[in-house]
Amino acid sequence: MELSQTVETKLEVSLQNIVQGTDAAWIIYDALGTLWAFSYARPASGFSLFARLLAGRIFRLCSFMREVPIAWRERRLYAVSELRDAYLQCIDQDDGWLTRFVEREELERRIRSSNTFHELLLTWRWTRTEDPDPGDETSTTGW
Repeated sequence: MELSQTVETKLEVSLQNIVQGTDAAWIIYDALGTLWAFSYARPASGFSLFARLLAGRIFRLCSFMREVPIAWRERRLYAVSELRDAYLQCIDQDDGWLTRFVEREELERRIRSSNTFHELLLTWRWTRTEDPDPGDETSTTGW
């Protein structure tokens, strides 16, 4: 199954980001060990003068949003340790979202002890609930 079949292929994005080519730096780690990235689709003929004007500094405070197709591309293979390190880095930059239902130290301990994608996925699910020990942690469907 291709990533494009499982992840939305359109996003609502600031016109400024689209016109200026500021693709989001989002990456996706899949369960098979592949790292994916995306870029916004841009018209082959470029952007109209009006679109470039709306994306310019004059209208910086206005957030003109557009739905834009995105193209996923396979970047490279990754090791679970890289995903684990990225997760830990997110905790360092956390504003309370990742730790709203769990203790930071326990979250870090679980991440550090994870050796597979599935274990990291279970840890992620554990953080997203008010009941930190959900009944069936073996299911990976619906995510």
